Amino acid sequence: MSTSFNSSIKKARYMIGSLGGYSLIQLALDRLFSINHYYVMKVNLKRLSDYPLKRNPSGELSLLTVDDLTKIKQHVRKYKSNIRREILARIQFYERGFHNCYVMKIDNKIAYFQWLIYPNENENIRKYFKRTFYSLQDQQVMIENAFTFPEFRGRGYLPYVSRLLLNKAKNDGYKSAIGYIKNDKITSLNEFFKMDFKVIQYLREVKLAGRVFRNLKIK
Repeated sequence: MSTSFNSSIKKARYMIGSLGGYSLIQLALDRLFSINHYYVMKVNLKRLSDYPLKRNPSGELSLLTVDDLTKIKQHVRKYKSNIRREILARIQFYERGFHNCYVMKIDNKIAYFQWLIYPNENENIRKYFKRTFYSLQDQQVMIENAFTFPEFRGRGYLPYVSRLLLNKAKNDGYKSAIGYIKNDKITSLNEFFKMDFKVIQYLREVKLAGRVFRNLKIK
């Protein structure tokens, strides 16, 4: 067997083992058939709002490292099944080659993580998420997969880190940012509206027999 095949088998075993029986059944049913809705939101980074934040949470921002990922994997089973699913989805996202993941750490513990995705990652988008995300335009980034660990929630990491990452993209010369937010994530929607994001499309997502389809307007 090839090294890549063996690696894929190990990753699959880890995911199955970490989910546990009940959560695995939930995931299977969800992948069999479900319907969700998402807002596609976009902001001109020149117009990014610098509104006052309610909180200025502590922590140090850095790129996720292999050691960080190992620690996350070691502790994932301590969380409830729905939280495990969210964490494991992000581990899989990282392992598919999206490595611009930023983490906030407090006393060397990861409190929050979130991705910036760049146009040079379009090949990966088309490979793994061609029915989920639009390919990025030149000078455009995607901000995606924000997650706060339960023990650090309520401290205001989402608006704080999102703004840091968007300002980083702006300072690096990018002109716009896009994000996909599920319609029931009211807090995220409100924070993105405050940053001057605008809704450009409302997507219907259908999961059917393990495949994901969103009604993207592909030219």
